[in-house]
Amino acid sequence: MRRRWTVIIALLIIALGVFLNYPTSYYLEVPGSAEDVAKFVKVDNKTVKNNQFYLTTVGIKKGYKFKLIFKPVSIACNSSF
Repeated sequence: MRRRWTVIIALLIIALGVFLNYPTSYYLEVPGSAEDVAKFVKVDNKTVKNNQFYLTTVGIKKGYKFKLIFKPVSIACNSSF
């Protein structure tokens, strides 16, 4: 009887792992890098001083159920407020 419950629990854990790692139809926007674009920008025919012009990039990744459920928790825990 104990072996039967062990097998059932193991199969449920495996099924849950497969379910959470299956891709969804959603995409996640993830932060990218900040690229210096000051050398390309001119205001009144003068270049920007001290490299103060940055363009931020954004990446797109396929959404998985695991990331959709647990990523907001990790962002909240790692915030520097």
